[in-house]
Amino acid sequence: HHLSSQHAYWSNNGWKIGHLSRDDDTNPRQARISSFEVIDHILEKLANKQKYPNLTHVVIAGHSAGGQFVNRYFAGSTELDKYASSFRIRGIVANPSSYLYLDSRRWHDASRSFQDIPALRTQCAKYNEYKYGLEDLNKYMSTAGVNTIIGQYGHRNVIYLLGDQDKDPQSNLLDISCPAMIQGRHRLERGLRYFEYIRMFYG
Repeated sequence: HHLSSQHAYWSNNGWKIGHLSRDDDTNPRQARISSFEVIDHILEKLANKQKYPNLTHVVIAGHSAGGQFVNRYFAGSTELDKYASSFRIRGIVANPSSYLYLDSRRWHDASRSFQDIPALRTQCAKYNEYKYGLEDLNKYMSTAGVNTIIGQYGHRNVIYLLGDQDKDPQSNLLDISCPAMIQGRHRLERGLRYFEYIRMFYG
């Protein structure tokens, strides 16, 4: 698209995980902004009680790539709690292709539990890097930092919505990278497994 310099734009992989908007020689921009920061600004506008006096609930919902966006945004945004007195914020994470894990543990088939698996460091070296884990965070997520992300995600109001037929390991839109595949064979398995992980992680 031939966008004017007033418009921000993101790569197809960048927008869903909060990367900065693009800037290059053919599309120069005066400033760059995280796609997550855009939502922060929208919430700030909605918190204006003079304009929206009757607004009591805000739902941020995303399906597939949008589900990836909501999962990571609710983990990394330090702005959400600021609006607790203005409205209730709820996230809906629907059928994403991958999830953000909060430590290095992953599902271990033999023990049927989540464990730190040393072999993954050599077999799947980037399995715990962002967007799949909390290593090598991007600028937006680094602003919060690992400890804050872990601390705040546990009390965020997030619903996980899964399709019980969404279990095609050959889906052409399924993330089949090594870090994604160790989360599960398909979207349904990844979602069910992640929900168990979150319950285990936070008790």
